[in-house]
Amino acid sequence: LANEITESYKSTIFKEYHLDTLLKFRISYSIKLYQKLVFHSQHHNSFEISVKAIRELFELTDSYERFYDFEKNVLEAVINEINNYSEYSLTYEKVKINDGKTNRVSAIIFYVCNKNLEKIQKESNKLFALIKEYVDDFDLILSNIKWYLEEFDYKYVKENLQFSVQHYEEKFDVFFLNALEKNYVATYFQMKTNETDKKYNLIVDHNKYDSSVFKLES
Repeated sequence: LANEITESYKSTIFKEYHLDTLLKFRISYSIKLYQKLVFHSQHHNSFEISVKAIRELFELTDSYERFYDFEKNVLEAVINEINNYSEYSLTYEKVKINDGKTNRVSAIIFYVCNKNLEKIQKESNKLFALIKEYVDDFDLILSNIKWYLEEFDYKYVKENLQFSVQHYEEKFDVFFLNALEKNYVATYFQMKTNETDKKYNLIVDHNKYDSSVFKLES
């Protein structure tokens, strides 16, 4: 059942709303900040939020009045949980206002790094290096490698890549893209067998004559 639930995350509402990650959080504030950073990360690598706004987001307008207490007791724990259990790495910078009397923190700039995208970038570069000499359209092949790494996994892409190098006949790009789409590692030879079955008619079934050499000769 656990595997079925995990697989469901890949193609359902679970993935769209990152529920698989949200279920890992134990601090309610982490859920609220994570949802905000998911929204901002679609367009930017950083976002700024005032201290007042983040207190309101966490519903802590009447608690931890000193920023030092808020940072040590809430913010740092939230950052650690997001970094440990999500696909994002989150850091922050404090924006201070020096009004001559205090050096008050007025806002926080969060810097977001998608660990999955970094991993996919490294893996795609590594895989592309193995087939670079065969490829005609670099951008097309590299973008497809990245997409299939995101949707499937490294093993799936690498196995079909190696299979393509070994079995392509004319245009590598076309063969490789078909391999990724149809998972040639698992389906190619059966597909070829089916094509042969359609092309040729069975004349003699040798299984009928295995019991006797004389039957086979006749």
